Amino acid sequence: MKRAVMKLVEFSVNRPRLVILLTLILTVFFALQFPRIKIDTDPENMLRKDEPVRIFHDKVKKDFGIKELIVLGIVRDDGIFHRDTLEKIKTLTDGIMKIKGVIADDVVSLSVTNNVVAKDGTLYVRPPLVEVPGTEKGIERLKKEVLDNPLFKDRLVSSDGKGAAIYIPIESKDIAHEVGKKIKALYEKEKGPEKYYLAGLPIAEDTFGYEMFLQMGLFAPMAGLLLMVVLFVIFRRISLVIPPMILAMFAVIWTMGAMIGLGYTVHIMSSMIPVFLMPIAICDSVHILSDFHEKLPRLRDRKKAILQVYEELIKPMFFTSATTAVGFSTLALADIPPVKVFGLFVASGVMAAWFLSMTLIPAALMVFKERKPIPVKEEGSRILGRLGRFSLARSKTVVIIGTVLLVVAVYGVTLLSVNDNPVKWFKKNDPIRVADRVLNKVIGGTYISYLVIEGEKDGDIKRPDVMDYIAGLQRYLKGVPIVGKTTSVADVVKRINYVLHDQDRRYDVLPQNKVSIGQYIFLFLMSSSPDELDNFVDYEFRKANIWVQLKSGDNRDMT
Repeated sequence: MKRAVMKLVEFSVNRPRLVILLTLILTVFFALQFPRIKIDTDPENMLRKDEPVRIFHDKVKKDFGIKELIVLGIVRDDGIFHRDTLEKIKTLTDGIMKIKGVIADDVVSLSVTNNVVAKDGTLYVRPPLVEVPGTEKGIERLKKEVLDNPLFKDRLVSSDGKGAAIYIPIESKDIAHEVGKKIKALYEKEKGPEKYYLAGLPIAEDTFGYEMFLQMGLFAPMAGLLLMVVLFVIFRRISLVIPPMILAMFAVIWTMGAMIGLGYTVHIMSSMIPVFLMPIAICDSVHILSDFHEKLPRLRDRKKAILQVYEELIKPMFFTSATTAVGFSTLALADIPPVKVFGLFVASGVMAAWFLSMTLIPAALMVFKERKPIPVKEEGSRILGRLGRFSLARSKTVVIIGTVLLVVAVYGVTLLSVNDNPVKWFKKNDPIRVADRVLNKVIGGTYISYLVIEGEKDGDIKRPDVMDYIAGLQRYLKGVPIVGKTTSVADVVKRINYVLHDQDRRYDVLPQNKVSIGQYIFLFLMSSSPDELDNFVDYEFRKANIWVQLKSGDNRDMT
């Protein structure tokens, strides 16, 4: 292996301009892949596509027409049941429904979501805020209508009447940040005592991904600048700083270009590859340049000095690069696709940097020559020598200190807690985290989960015992601390039974025969639209979906 690599080095020394030209051509080829980049900020893609929980989640979304939801909260200290605030809710809802990417038909708001009312034995289904009432009595009637309806209370309006929510379904997660900006532009036009809060997992996830890529775009150059400063301190000559930095840049371009060219998306994990790769990539070249400038004044022959340096360093450089690459390659054993991609491409980047160290660096040393020899600085060697002598003389002390630090580190590991709630990735005073905190007090919760009940045959959901079972599950869930609100088809049927019997509290229960349940559902759908219950039941009434609103998205709470 050493002989083959030495031949490669000799070729680079003998034909330096050709090697540099070929390297530039390869780099341009990989750089041309960058316009094909596809950015992926969806944490859901941390799971394999064949992961059972992901398959089930996708099936539930398909069966019940569920979309990704953003929640806009409107809060007013003296209550939202004022004419000006109600007008703003209606105006904002209308504006939001016009935003590209918002699924207008599925927006949930006081002005567009149907309420179930009855008059003279006839069922009416219409939004409570079709028009803003012009009188105080009208507003009071609206307030009573909304707060008396369990389908709206703590879902669309807080129980104290101080907050309202608009649920905004979007076409895909990756537009949440952009849609959020447009929603923000709408409510920032409104003046008054209201406060607005934008929350929901899609906006937290997409905004985090957006900010993460901005941070990587900032920190990758900063890392490069810091490396340049360190190299300049070591070599005191800018001409010796440039080759390692060019090598690091080329290694990053090759690695990212190969990943993009092979069709992999750039996930949040893989966006960190440049920051990981740059300091690793320069290691070999630093060793080479350091040894080269120690040997050159003595040998006074550039080619001979280069070959002697490589003769001594080839094996250690290869083994350090190979072991680093193998270490990152072990991430390919993980079950998480982005982690696999990250590990494999960092490993390939490490080996690309090693290859460039064997070709580009010797070629650059032959082409770019210093006018004056660089004096060898001994300060660093003297400091390291003293440190080594101290370690030998005080070996027991060093071992004891190391052991104490190890024990402290192990104890620290036991205190680690894993939390994959994207909202908690932001600072406590970030608007997204503030919105999450406020809205989880105002409404039932901004984290939506789904509990699916499946019967043995079509129509089973209309059976009284099944309806009772669904209602029982909801009562049980209300006892769970993080559950703020549950909604199901049972709530709709119960509401219809109640209003058709002149809001007699004795009928605020589920009917106990299948015919009545079927008739109520039929009346509801005839009075509204055929897809009104899509989020709660499938077309065959074999499956039912309970919407469970949670006040926390922390994995330790949800499990």
